[in-house]
Amino acid sequence: MNPKLSTTFAVVIILLIAGILTWIFLVGNNSIFRQEPESVPITQNQKEQCSKRAYDGEAKIRVWNHESEADETIINIAEEDLEKLPKNCKNQKAKLVDAAPEIAEKIKAASKENPAEITIKGILNNCEEVISLSIGSGEEVFKKYL
Repeated sequence: MNPKLSTTFAVVIILLIAGILTWIFLVGNNSIFRQEPESVPITQNQKEQCSKRAYDGEAKIRVWNHESEADETIINIAEEDLEKLPKNCKNQKAKLVDAAPEIAEKIKAASKENPAEITIKGILNNCEEVISLSIGSGEEVFKKYL
């Protein structure tokens, strides 16, 4: 074989391999070959993995009445005050479990435009849609739920 021809052939092969590798790296960075994770809906099994947690602390939050029954008071929490709650308790609706009658009346009279300010000392995340709040110490009030 002619030495000039074999050198040209070798250069063409090297350029071809370099071009193929460049194309693979460039296309590999795009989403053509990348598999996107599928969104998985929350199943009942995943809900069962949630663990109940009680938190102690003190926070002043603004609330108003959502609905009240004889034995429990469901309240709405002002959106700005949600940052005062633990990270996994960011639900705007909550159950106040130990509201004194005067506090319950204060909450019933409140509205979204004129919320009542209360001090909570305990929070229970019981893996349900509505978290539970306590005006007394959370450790004592929520002992029966944990």
